[in-house]
Parts: sequence; structure tokens; C-alpha cells
Amino acid sequence: MQIVKMAAERELDLITAILTVSELEAGQLRVGREAVNVTELMEELRVETQQRLAMKPEVGLVWRVPPVLPVLHTDRQSCDSCSKTCLAMR
Repeated sequence: MQIVKMAAERELDLITAILTVSELEAGQLRVGREAVNVTELMEELRVETQQRLAMKPEVGLVWRVPPVLPVLHTDRQSCDSCSKTCLAMR
């Protein structure tokens, strides 16, 4: 039951991310501007992606991230949504 719940939560996150990207593209979403630590963002995405792939042992992922990444001044939620959408498309 826990696996089903986790899968449902991830699917909801993906749908939300896709909707957010659509709103961004349509110019209907207000975005903020804050310092976003890209290293932390990438680590969060790596953990989420590995959890998703744990249910698909036939799929592998090579995660290569430079040890030092810049801090971006952007909207954290939008950056997160776009990243998740891109990962889902691969």
C-alpha cells in the first residue's frame, strides 16, 4: 500500500509540474525571485528520481553533476517544476 501511495504522490507532483510549466509558457504565472542553491536542487531531484526508479529495476540512471554549481536568482518552484518535467520526459 505504501508503494501505491508513493507512486500516486509522485504522479500528482508530475501533473502539478506540467501544469506549472504550461502556466509559465502562457505567461499566466507570477514568479518570484530568490537565491536557489542549484547543488541542493539537483540533490533533491536525484533522490526523488532514484526513488521513482527503485520501482523499475530495468531502468538505470547515470547522474553526473559538477561538484560546484552556481546559485541562481530565480523562482524556486518554477525551477523545480521545469526540472521535474524535463526528467519525466527522458
